[in-house]
Amino acid sequence: MWQKWGTVNEGLTMLKTIMIGRYLSIQGQFVRTTPSGLVVVKVGNKTFMGRPVPKRHAA
Repeated sequence: MWQKWGTVNEGLTMLKTIMIGRYLSIQGQFVRTTPSGLVVVKVGNKTFMGRPVPKRHAA
Protein backbone atom coordinates (compact mmCIF):
# COMPACT_ATOMS: atom_id res chain seq x y z
CA MET A 1 0.00 0.00 0.00
CA TRP A 2 2.83 2.44 0.77
CA GLN A 3 4.28 2.14 -2.73
CA LYS A 4 0.91 3.09 -4.23
CA TRP A 5 1.06 6.57 -2.67
CA GLY A 6 4.83 7.07 -2.47
CA THR A 7 7.17 8.65 -4.99
CA VAL A 8 6.67 5.69 -7.32
CA ASN A 9 3.31 7.22 -8.26
CA GLU A 10 4.87 10.23 -10.08
CA GLY A 11 5.51 12.14 -6.86
CA LEU A 12 1.92 12.01 -5.59
CA THR A 13 1.62 11.48 -1.84
CA MET A 14 -1.47 11.10 0.34
CA LEU A 15 -1.44 13.75 3.06
CA LYS A 16 -3.34 13.37 6.31
CA THR A 17 -3.92 15.77 9.18
CA ILE A 18 -3.95 14.44 12.73
CA MET A 19 -4.59 16.00 16.12
CA ILE A 20 -2.12 15.51 18.93
CA GLY A 21 -3.54 16.73 22.18
CA ARG A 22 -6.18 19.43 22.13
CA TYR A 23 -4.60 22.21 20.07
CA LEU A 24 -1.74 20.72 18.04
CA SER A 25 -2.36 19.44 14.53
CA ILE A 26 0.22 17.83 12.25
CA GLN A 27 -0.01 17.25 8.51
CA GLY A 28 2.25 14.70 6.87
CA GLN A 29 2.54 11.66 4.64
CA PHE A 30 0.07 8.93 5.55
CA VAL A 31 1.84 5.81 6.85
CA ARG A 32 -0.87 3.60 8.37
CA THR A 33 -3.93 3.35 10.57
CA THR A 34 -3.60 1.47 13.85
CA PRO A 35 -6.18 -1.11 15.02
CA SER A 36 -7.37 1.42 17.61
CA GLY A 37 -8.19 3.97 14.87
CA LEU A 38 -5.23 6.30 15.32
CA VAL A 39 -3.39 7.51 12.21
CA VAL A 40 0.40 7.52 11.77
CA VAL A 41 1.97 10.21 9.57
CA LYS A 42 5.57 10.89 8.61
CA VAL A 43 7.13 14.38 8.52
CA GLY A 44 10.74 14.30 7.37
CA ASN A 45 12.37 11.46 9.28
CA LYS A 46 9.94 11.60 12.25
CA THR A 47 6.64 9.78 12.65
CA PHE A 48 3.66 10.97 14.68
CA MET A 49 0.51 9.19 15.85
CA GLY A 50 -2.76 10.94 16.61
CA ARG A 51 -6.50 11.18 16.04
CA PRO A 52 -7.58 11.76 12.42
CA VAL A 53 -9.18 15.14 11.69
CA PRO A 54 -12.71 14.58 10.34
CA LYS A 55 -13.48 15.83 6.86
CA ARG A 56 -15.74 18.88 6.69
CA HIS A 57 -18.28 19.41 3.97
CA ALA A 58 -18.79 22.77 2.30
CA ALA A 59 -21.93 24.61 3.30
